[in-house]
Amino acid sequence: MKNLLTFILLLTITYTAHAQGRIAVQQDSVTVAFYTDLATALDSAAPNSTVYLPGGGFILATNYVINKPLNIIGVGYNVDSTQATNQTVLPQIRFGVGADGSSISGCYLTSYVHVLTGT
Repeated sequence: MKNLLTFILLLTITYTAHAQGRIAVQQDSVTVAFYTDLATALDSAAPNSTVYLPGGGFILATNYVINKPLNIIGVGYNVDSTQATNQTVLPQIRFGVGADGSSISGCYLTSYVHVLTGT
């Protein structure tokens, strides 16, 4: 019985540790879509959508530019406050000319936020 309980506990821990978080994109108060890839979620989001990121690290191409206003919300950046979910870790973020009014909160940025300007 003890071995069975140990096996179930290990299986639960393994499943929880390897569960892939879903990125939720809310386009209005009713419509929500889920993605596993950050670039796909950002591409699919309509202007002024809210993108909810789970804990974990995300990969984004260095030349990827957000060209529409989006609100990006992670689960948190402080290690002490995100023990249950892990931090939301993002690489560099580049906002283009059309991204006026965008926001990022609850994310740990490993590099920079670059705001592109143009005429």
